[in-house]
Order: sequence, then structure tokens, then C-alpha cells
Amino acid sequence: MFHYSTNPAQFVHRPRIRREATGIASALIGVLLIAASVWPHPSGAGQWYDEPTVSVRLGYDDNVRFTEKNEESSFSQKLSAGTGLGYRTEVTDVKAKVRLDLIRYSQESDLDTDDQYLDLNAKHRSGLNLFGLDGKFIRDTSRTSELETTGRVRKSKRRHSGFLTPSWLRTLDERNSLQLAYTYNKVIYDDSDQTGLLDYRSHAARGSLFHVLDELTQLSATLTYTHYKVRDTNSKANDYGIQVGASRAFSETLDASLAVGGRATTSEARNEFGNRVSDTNYGFLLNASLEKRFERTTLKGRALRELRPTGSGRLIDSRSVGVDLRHRLSERLTFFLDTVVFRNETNNNSFNRDNDEQRTYLSVQPRLRWRLTRWWDIVGSYRYRYQKYDERSDSADSNAFFVYVTYNWPRESVARWSEL
Repeated sequence: MFHYSTNPAQFVHRPRIRREATGIASALIGVLLIAASVWPHPSGAGQWYDEPTVSVRLGYDDNVRFTEKNEESSFSQKLSAGTGLGYRTEVTDVKAKVRLDLIRYSQESDLDTDDQYLDLNAKHRSGLNLFGLDGKFIRDTSRTSELETTGRVRKSKRRHSGFLTPSWLRTLDERNSLQLAYTYNKVIYDDSDQTGLLDYRSHAARGSLFHVLDELTQLSATLTYTHYKVRDTNSKANDYGIQVGASRAFSETLDASLAVGGRATTSEARNEFGNRVSDTNYGFLLNASLEKRFERTTLKGRALRELRPTGSGRLIDSRSVGVDLRHRLSERLTFFLDTVVFRNETNNNSFNRDNDEQRTYLSVQPRLRWRLTRWWDIVGSYRYRYQKYDERSDSADSNAFFVYVTYNWPRESVARWSEL
């Protein structure tokens, strides 16, 4: 949909990236902390709590750069430390999660990275209203952020991503409720001249009407609007969508939901002659899920079709199917299986003459978790990944093995901190 130029003069410099990324994180933290402080709560009725955890991972990947040819293998070590600190009353719940990851590779030192993740969530109920504020700041690399979109994971380049979503849910009567939400997303990449990944931002508004049909069934209708803009090329798109759906609890152990709809997307970009052109196309939207619970086993399935912003300067039409399995073998031993398949295509091929975004991606990961004690876990896992671009004759795949050791501190109230 959107062309980008490879002229280095168009790419941003690192000082500007750092300033903007710092601004995103600071604004995100400030907004959530202000919301937490001004929302009313009964005196003495609240409780502080924390959830610290530490994990060490050892791994091996036989195609660590996920390339079609000249595969390179590497051992890796990963240290993760995080905590969740929250405050809760009968009407208010505010929580912040922080995680730091240090990853090192034995043969590929240019892939070494230190990543940071910050999640902030706040909810407050007042009468018939439920106000929410969700924020997220991620400082990771293109090796992880692009797996489900562009697939450009050969190089490890820094990405800064910030999300902010205020929402309002209003109970209209016993059967009907209305929800309004807005999401702002900004993504900044380092070294765009090496990856071709471009900074972008998006604004998304959503309005949903929910109707409780009976004790087991809920109906919904949703209108959406999204504006997507690429900073360096000034390419942009406006997307309008509508979906209707239903969710139902068929039994105590079987839940399902289905939402279908359509979209209209207007795109603007410059053609090969430098002239600005626009085009409108239409697509199908789908969001379906199914969950079945047995005595020891939980099986979840999902199917999704949506329009997603990417760092390639184009929107993609993404279709995915996933199946997750959890089976408790014994009181301390649990088996997990996570699978997902993506089929991504450029939303408008008239703006992508190279046809370089048509891609299929598959990931299968079985895991076995052994709970040594209430606080200590050991996990062994295998991961298989496959990727194929339509324009390339060869495909890429990788086999990886991991061993995790995790310590989860007991979740404790730290109400005494609020007295300091």
C-alpha cells in the first residue's frame, strides 16, 4: 500500500528517536499515575500488592536469524526480572507491570539485546459507569516485534512502541450497555536504512453496543475507525469497519464467540512518478473463538482476520488461526501446546508492485512445566517456525530448544507502603 524511499536523508537520527521514545514512556507513566491518584477510593479500604518474578532461560536455535539460506546456529542465555505492583479497592483497581530482559548469544553477539516492557492498567467503577485506562510501552527489537507482521527479523534493531487506550463502559439498562474506546499507537525504529522499517502512528476509535439476549448469550455491534500514517513518506490510510457478533456459554465447559463484518479502506501514497494517488478497497473481518474445558485439559481455538499497521509503510490484511492446549498430567506436571498460522498480504497490491509482503508464517511450541514447589518452576520447550514469502523460491525454518527456571515470589499485600 505504501511505498518508502531508501534515501538515507529521509530516515530519522538516533537522538530524535531517543527523545521521542522517552517522551512516549514519560507521558504514559504520567497519565496512569495521575489517574490512579485522582480516582476516589474509600479510606483504609484499599490494598497494595506486588508480584515479583525472576526467570533464567538457556536455549539453542539452529537458524537464529530465520533465513532461507546460510543458516546460522547459536546458543543463548536470557535473564528476565519483573514485578507487578497494584492497588485495589471495591471500586478501583490500578496495576503496573514492569519486566526487563537481558539476552545474549554465544556466536552472534550483534543480536544481543536488553529489552524493557511496561504495562499500566486502571479501572474505576462509578455507578453505572466503568472507566478504564490501559497503557503499554515496549522497548524491544525488530527480531521479536516483526514476527507476526513483516517478518523482517534477520537484524536486531531497536524498536520503541507506545500504546494508550482510555475507555468508557456505560450500563444502559438490565440488558444493554455501550462502550467507547480510543487507542493511540506510535512506533519508532532505529537504523531504518538497514531494515527498511519506518516509523508510524495510528489513531483508532471504537464504539460497541452490547445486548444480553439471555443468561447464556450476548449480542454485539461494533463500529471502528482507524487512521494510519507513515512519518517519513507521509503515506496514510483511513479504515472504516463494522462487525456484528454473538458470544454464548453452551455449557459450563464450552464457550464460543463469533463476530463478522466488513471494512472500507482509503489509502494515499506516491507512485513511481512522484505523484500522489489514492485508492479504496474493501475486505472481510472475522473474530472467532472456542474454548472447551475437560477435567484435566483445556483446549482453545481462535480465528482472526483484520487489517494491521506495520513498519513496512503499508497496512496488511492478516488472517490467522491458532490452537492452544493445556493438559495437567499430574499435580506438578503440565503439558502445553501453542500453535499459530499467519497468512499476511498487502492490503492494496496497486501500491506494492514488488509483491514483497505476501507471506505465510507458522509457529508450533510444545512445553512441559514441572512445578518443583509453590514458587519454583522448571520448563522445557521445543519451538518450530516456518516462513515463506510468495516472491521467494525458498522458505525459512528453525528448530529451537529452551530450558527455563523461574522463581515466583508469593503474592503479598504491601499495604504498609501506602502509609509511608
